[in-house]
Amino acid sequence: MAKLFGRDYTRAELERRAGRISQFAGVREYRIEGGAADGVSAIDVYTGSGFQFTVLPGRGMDISHASYRGIPLAWISPAGEVAAHAYEPTGQGWARTFAGGLLTTCGMGHAQQPADEDGIHYGMHGRASTLVAENVAADCHWDGDEYRILVKGRTREVAFGNPQFELVRRISTSLGASRLQIEDVVTNVGHRSETYMYLYHMNVGHPVLGEGAELVATVDGFRVRTGQAADAADDPFHFGPPASGYEQKVFSHYPVADEAGYAHAALINESLDSGPLGVSFRFATAAFPYLDEWKLLAPGEYVVGVEPNNSGILGRVAARAAGELVVLEPGQSVRYDTEIGVLDGAPAIGEFRDLVADILADD
Repeated sequence: MAKLFGRDYTRAELERRAGRISQFAGVREYRIEGGAADGVSAIDVYTGSGFQFTVLPGRGMDISHASYRGIPLAWISPAGEVAAHAYEPTGQGWARTFAGGLLTTCGMGHAQQPADEDGIHYGMHGRASTLVAENVAADCHWDGDEYRILVKGRTREVAFGNPQFELVRRISTSLGASRLQIEDVVTNVGHRSETYMYLYHMNVGHPVLGEGAELVATVDGFRVRTGQAADAADDPFHFGPPASGYEQKVFSHYPVADEAGYAHAALINESLDSGPLGVSFRFATAAFPYLDEWKLLAPGEYVVGVEPNNSGILGRVAARAAGELVVLEPGQSVRYDTEIGVLDGAPAIGEFRDLVADILADD
């Protein structure tokens, strides 16, 4: 049954109370008009709990805006949503079309900082977020007394003489839910072995990020970028107000999984005037063995990136030398199973803290 407005409802009870279930939950498909995002296809998803988010088939099936009961959950960059054709593939040009948002996908041929290897230049964070999806579908249907909501689509990073990857993504939630699931399958659809880097850039902003905010996660130790030893002197788990001159810090945490193989992390703020609130993340460590954290507390650039990934923090060349660069054989696939949710109130946050403590105690 769906829990709405403080009580549980069966399908029959809800259908007697509305002409369409879209009164409570559903999807809206459209194209953005005007500005830098002109023409980008988008799908708004709302669950009836106050949880809503925007999926962008026109930008790699990523998730931009997200909110809960009117409170924004994700940081939006100065660039905002930008159409894929504006992508700049070299150097750090990727940042000019980086919307931030709840999820920006990085990869598939490359992620992390720009790199040059074997005469090939790899621009920052790759092309995944700039690919336009095909075979897109948004579906809502009853499954017994559960009302399921699903958005799915397929992107392909391919070119003659280059690596060829395919991503099939399914984003799902349900009536009354305050969380979503992301199921990705990435496949090497070419005929050669290819190096493969994949990273979820999940970006939490104000007001969840604020004075007194805390990162709580099943992690055990971290490392920092080569040549950035000063990062290690910062506190990766606590956050203050925006500070002029603050320079970004990056930490690569070592995640600890529960018995089912999932690591857990959440940015939590228990000092909000509107009540304690957190954004939680769960990911399978078999596919994402590293958890990077991007901490940036500058004015206007006030964000914490929670970034599970498959290749650590070393960058392409050093990761290859360290044996951390993943290779996909022709036809080989990798499956990702990730959840993003809301922790609403002290009891939910307390349960999450207990979960993290229990997992770390068993490690």
